[in-house]
Amino acid sequence: MYKFKVLGTGCTKCKKLYELVQKILIDHKQNTQLEYINDIMQIVELGILTTPALVLNDKVLHTGSFSEEQIKALIIRNIKDESNN
Repeated sequence: MYKFKVLGTGCTKCKKLYELVQKILIDHKQNTQLEYINDIMQIVELGILTTPALVLNDKVLHTGSFSEEQIKALIIRNIKDESNN
């Protein structure tokens, strides 16, 4: 199972990333779990200094500004990488 987390403070960009990831995961019908974390202490404990951030199975995939194409490619690439292990 892929465990994705979107970390953010609740800003518009953070919410947009969550919605985008949710859509991509639905479109690809993978066995996934998606969580939105807005607790600043949890974000800091993960070493995230810039939000929004995307995490897969405790590995930080991306922080900061993003494009839809960039996030989609990142998710698809990492799902394939994880399934090859």
